[in-house]
Amino acid sequence: MSEDAATLAARAERSSDPTEVTSSPARTREEPQVMITGAARDVVARARREATRLGEREVQPAHLLLALLEAPAGLAREALTDLGVDAKRTRRLIERETATAGAPPTEPLAVSAATRVVLEGSLAESQRLCHGHLGPEHLLLALLRDDEGPAAELLVRLGAAPADLEDAVCNVLKRADFARSL
Repeated sequence: MSEDAATLAARAERSSDPTEVTSSPARTREEPQVMITGAARDVVARARREATRLGEREVQPAHLLLALLEAPAGLAREALTDLGVDAKRTRRLIERETATAGAPPTEPLAVSAATRVVLEGSLAESQRLCHGHLGPEHLLLALLRDDEGPAAELLVRLGAAPADLEDAVCNVLKRADFARSL
């Protein structure tokens, strides 16, 4: 099953059930075939839960960052940890800056325009690296590319400069490739 990030974003926006995002839609035009990993799907589903928990009406890039940091394991989380980005401190900052007052929304959450840009950018990151899959590491790189976005700004405030974080992701990818080759 393969999907591209734009389709993932569109399905995430329409769906009230985050697991529904994982089903494969009919393709209407010739597009690059990229496998969305289960880990990337889990990040999107986790971001939806974070947004709901914080009482937001839209899934924002900061929710993707929280989801990446809360992943049980993975290359993106490893890269962030390598640079000293602390999940608890990041969560506190995001909660302080984004949480709204009120009960969690009862209607399906929309995906913000900024999050759509990140999801679509993750496909570009996967293609730039000549990967046949789209994983959490590509979502993280796409967050960085949105250099005016709040998630990228937060990463910089936490000490993860874009160039350093990109290097950390590349190093983690190299270590993973080496480990697979053994």
